[in-house]
Amino acid sequence: MGSVVSDEIKQSAYRWCCKYEMLFQVIAVEDDLREYLKEFSVYEAPKEHLGIFQLLDECMHQAYEAGVVVTNYREIIEENSLSERDLQRPFKEWTDTLTAEQILACIAWHFRRDHFSEGSWICDSIANGYMLTLVRGFIKAFEAESI
Repeated sequence: MGSVVSDEIKQSAYRWCCKYEMLFQVIAVEDDLREYLKEFSVYEAPKEHLGIFQLLDECMHQAYEAGVVVTNYREIIEENSLSERDLQRPFKEWTDTLTAEQILACIAWHFRRDHFSEGSWICDSIANGYMLTLVRGFIKAFEAESI
C-alpha cells in the first residue's frame, strides 16, 4: 500500500505538531489544570483557565485548516488494522511502531471522535495525555522518515 496522505499535508501537520506540543506538555504536567480539563463539557462555558481554552480552540481550528484532520483517516486505520483500544488510549511504545501517516490518522480519529461525542478532544484526548503522545509520535516518525 502506498502513501495516501500527501507530503504537503504531512509537512503542514508537522508544523502544527511542533507548534502545539508544548501546550500539550504544559497540560500534562499541571495536575490541577489536567483535572479541570477532564470535567470539560461543551454545554457549559469554562469558568477558569480561559486562556488555555482560547489556545485549545485556536489549536483545533488550526488543525483543520492545516489538514491535520485528514479525511481518509478511517481508510488508513482500517487498512493497517489499528486497534480501537490503542486508538482510544495510545501509548508511546505503540506509536513507535507506526508510520507518520498512521499516527496522523490516529490524530484525526481523536478530532473526529470529538465531533461525534461533543468535547472528548479536551476532556479525554488532551486531559489524559493522548494528544501529547500522538503529537510526539508523529514528530518522531516524520523526522525519521524525512532523513
